[in-house]
Amino acid sequence: MNPKFQLSLLNHLFEQQNTQTFIEVSANPTYEQPILAQMPTSQDLGWLIPVGIISGSLITVLITIYVLFSKFYRVCNTNEAFVISGPTRDKQVVTRSTLFFPGFETITVVSLNQVTVTVVRGNTIEKPLRTKDYLKAVFNGSLQVRVNPDQDSVRNAAMLLGAGKKGEQEIVVAEDEIKKRVNDILEGHLRDAASQASLGELQGSVETVTNYLKSKVEPDLARYGLQLLNIAITNIDELNHYNPDNYLDIQAVVTRESIVQQNKKELEKVQEVTKTEIAQLKLLETQKQLDAERELKQKQLENTLQIERMTSENERAVLEVKQTERAKQEILKVIKEQEIEEGSIISQQQLREKHIQQQQVIQEAEIAKGIAINQKNQQLAEAEKALIESRKAVALAETDKETAIKMAEEDRLKELAKIKAQQEKETALIAKQGELEQKRLAAENQKTMAVQEAEAITTIAAAELEKALKEAEGEKAKIAAQNTLSIKALTIQLADQHMDTLIATLPQVMKALAPQPGVLGNNPIILAGGQGDNNGDPTKILLATSGLTLLTKLLQSPMMTNLGKQLVQGLNDSGQVDLSSIVESVTQNPQTIEQISQKEAQVTQSVHKTTTTYKTSS
Repeated sequence: MNPKFQLSLLNHLFEQQNTQTFIEVSANPTYEQPILAQMPTSQDLGWLIPVGIISGSLITVLITIYVLFSKFYRVCNTNEAFVISGPTRDKQVVTRSTLFFPGFETITVVSLNQVTVTVVRGNTIEKPLRTKDYLKAVFNGSLQVRVNPDQDSVRNAAMLLGAGKKGEQEIVVAEDEIKKRVNDILEGHLRDAASQASLGELQGSVETVTNYLKSKVEPDLARYGLQLLNIAITNIDELNHYNPDNYLDIQAVVTRESIVQQNKKELEKVQEVTKTEIAQLKLLETQKQLDAERELKQKQLENTLQIERMTSENERAVLEVKQTERAKQEILKVIKEQEIEEGSIISQQQLREKHIQQQQVIQEAEIAKGIAINQKNQQLAEAEKALIESRKAVALAETDKETAIKMAEEDRLKELAKIKAQQEKETALIAKQGELEQKRLAAENQKTMAVQEAEAITTIAAAELEKALKEAEGEKAKIAAQNTLSIKALTIQLADQHMDTLIATLPQVMKALAPQPGVLGNNPIILAGGQGDNNGDPTKILLATSGLTLLTKLLQSPMMTNLGKQLVQGLNDSGQVDLSSIVESVTQNPQTIEQISQKEAQVTQSVHKTTTTYKTSS
């Protein structure tokens, strides 16, 4: 009830009580005499006024106190807590009841109810959750949180989650603010969990993802005074929306298509294997049925043949017995009749005739018996022939049936071979397409590498050319500097370079120029005069058996004379060595080299001739 309305009602009642009269007027106009020990009421009403004032004041005070308490006294519900801040209280947590003065204090109402937060992340194009293989994942689930009922958690929730503005006297920590803060905390952890695995791994390990999120979210919620009651990821799916202009989306599409194609290939392979196995099972069942039917018919034919054989044998035995008995009876009957008719005849002729007749009868009976047996055998042969014909017909039917089965099986195998060839062709085509794609990529890479290598080779060639030009210029300058040297300096330089070698090889040269003992042998040389003037000249033999003749011929050569002249001319300081002219003179006069070779051959021949002559004379 409104306190103002209560106060006005009490005032109205108090006024009505004050306006009541206490004098009663009798209907009888006559006045009665006062009775002894009875006072008139009009004289004793004064004491009611202070009593009314006091009671009205008390009622007013009580109403005022009630109104004040109803306005400033706050009682907590079972699912909330108060956090009061003011001059006398600094963030005091109240869970029962308290006095609250709006002008001096601020109250924050913290709800302790359980809050369910629905988790739907990654379902928008603007904020995708990318997995390790760049695919877009969509997480669906829910969280149950609440404010922890201890004082520190309630105080933290009031400070960090209070949605009030500055100057407000009452602030409420509502469910919307809790949901917003939980969503902000969960956003980053979901993104981190998605980036650690591929989409297939995430779908296969939902429980692992849930435990990971629980371990990451609980400490962050505790800083806001929130307690995680439960977290459940119900589904992880893919957001099939990719932008062809985005690099990450292109990578995701490539990964997705490769996985899809691989799964399709595996599915087709499994389907083909299943079809092949089903066909093989059907073939085995058909073969088993045919084998069972063949065995059954074979057994039936064997039983029929056995029964017919036994029947024919029994019939033949019965016929033979009957024919034998009949023949015996007829013979006995004939004999008895003849004995009766001829009983009176005692002559030997008659007996002989009788015997002859008996023999004839017996022979005729035997002939008849043979004829009957032959007829029976002929009938049995015809029956066996008919049986053989029936067996032959059955065998032909079996052969035709087996041929039809084999042809059907061959047709089925051909069909399976065609299907398998088609599958192999498709597989080879897919593999060839992949190989061509790989070759194309390899060719592009090789082309790029070849272009880069050509550029590198061009750069290296330019550097090498520049280096060669510089070296050629250096060699040219060096040759020009050497050409400016005098022949004397060049001779000294050559002597310095080759004198040691010449001195070291000089004994070998002298030994080579000396007469060789192997030409004339190791025996002592004995000179003897001959018919000619020069036959016994020892100088000729020494020259022929040593290198002096060759050396003499070289010195007598015009080329060597020219070379010596140039060397002598170059001994002057001003003379220059014309090595090119020397080499040119040697190369332009090959006849000189040939003459030297011919002279050496002549010397060798003369030595050989002299040696032969000497051995002959000895």
